[in-house]
Amino acid sequence: MIERRIRLRRSRDVQRVYDEGKSWAHPLLVMIVLPNDVDTSRVGVTASRRVGSAVERNRAKRLLREAARHLYPEFQSKS
Repeated sequence: MIERRIRLRRSRDVQRVYDEGKSWAHPLLVMIVLPNDVDTSRVGVTASRRVGSAVERNRAKRLLREAARHLYPEFQSKS
């Protein structure tokens, strides 16, 4: 699992990324990015109700978080 300090867990943090970030869309995924002033990149995963029931959405989010955990060293911020 991704460490807690790396995850976006507060709804206001996620909302700020939605409001101020830049997005890229793919038929299966939308990625929204917002630069920060911290040394580490942070990851937040949300799923629309279009994904399915709560069980299906939670599973999809867990799978994406796990994929991000393995890729995290590749998208650390470069300083």
